Amino acid sequence: MFGSIVRLAQAEVENSIGQAVDKVIVTAPFVVAVGFAAAAASIELADLYGAVSGLLLMSAAFVILGTIVAAVISYRRSKQAAASSKASSASSNATSDERPGSEAPVNSPEALAADHELLLSALKTAAPFALPQLLRLIFRNLPVLAAFAAALFVLTRPTSSEEDASSAFAEGDGVVPGE
Repeated sequence: MFGSIVRLAQAEVENSIGQAVDKVIVTAPFVVAVGFAAAAASIELADLYGAVSGLLLMSAAFVILGTIVAAVISYRRSKQAAASSKASSASSNATSDERPGSEAPVNSPEALAADHELLLSALKTAAPFALPQLLRLIFRNLPVLAAFAAALFVLTRPTSSEEDASSAFAEGDGVVPGE
């Protein structure tokens, strides 16, 4: 009897983790595209208004965009908090007759410890389901990750002129290149 409930819960956790990973995979190219669009807009504004004014305009555009996103998220959270407070007040009225004063405040150490324990138990429960999904994702995209690591390695290496300058300076010549 409980086996079917456990299998159903496992399938639900695996499904939700898979959906979250899929959303990240789908979203990543759009984030990169927005970055390139911002770079192109920045170059165009710099050509039109000069470098400093163009970059200030781009900065202002992102501040406005961030403010709008923050307002939308705040509005959604306030609606969710209002809905959950209505539901919790209805349930607390029913339980307050049974155990008055038994609920700890939200910021109390007992509540924080309970939240920490709940989070740890959730992570321990989800880890066996999440780890295979993450490993499949990594192994499926291994060529892309290897190319990214190689590009990062090449881009972070010093150039040959920097190596020559640092070795000449380290030898004790005391002469800076270009003098």
